[in-house]
Amino acid sequence: MSANQAATTPRFGAVYQPFADASAYVAYSQSFQPVVGASRLGAPFGPESGEAYEIGLKYEIVRRRLWATLAAFDIFRQNVIVPDPVDPNFNTQVSEVESRGVEFDLMGQVTERWSVIANAAYLHTEITQDTQANLLGNRADNVPYFSSNIWTRYNIQQTADRTTGLATACTCGGSSGRHREQLRPPPITAGTPASTRRGHSALSLYAENLFDTFYIASAPQRRTQHARPLQPRGGVGLIY
Repeated sequence: MSANQAATTPRFGAVYQPFADASAYVAYSQSFQPVVGASRLGAPFGPESGEAYEIGLKYEIVRRRLWATLAAFDIFRQNVIVPDPVDPNFNTQVSEVESRGVEFDLMGQVTERWSVIANAAYLHTEITQDTQANLLGNRADNVPYFSSNIWTRYNIQQTADRTTGLATACTCGGSSGRHREQLRPPPITAGTPASTRRGHSALSLYAENLFDTFYIASAPQRRTQHARPLQPRGGVGLIY
């Protein structure tokens, strides 16, 4: 047996800009992703396909420097890979998974030296159609209801040939999946990079999982994976 692994995926969108610093948009798109593998019964997996609907607002907070976006979306995906409820050592495909939610993004420069990228999202993901009744209504694994992250950097020194800055990145997520004993919601996790550049030479230092927090980061195939402990790293580079 074989599955058709080719398709044409259209995308459409429209933007309305009533003011110079604000605009509204709507978008529609289709997706297609070939899938490799077979089910427990040996049937080859069909390609994953999907449809996405999105509406949103964009606002330019500081002209040509800082932007904010608020969006609502509804995504339907077919032939999504999930663990087989009969034997978790295998995967199966469900007929349809719906993901709907809202998302807020902030990106740009607050000042000439202070940059920020921030995101917050609420996402509800549910199996809405399938031939296996015991899967209907289940949440998709490894997808939290709420997640947020922020990256920000401040350049202490900023000249034409020298830049020294300190940055921090923080992530906060809620519980994921149907099996709450598998995926514990992590506290705020943070990483702190620092870097300096002089001429063509650059030096960087980075600490991942700054608070050395223990939590279960994911559970692929219902096998838990722990987050890595505190990891300091450094690097030296040449820029041309």
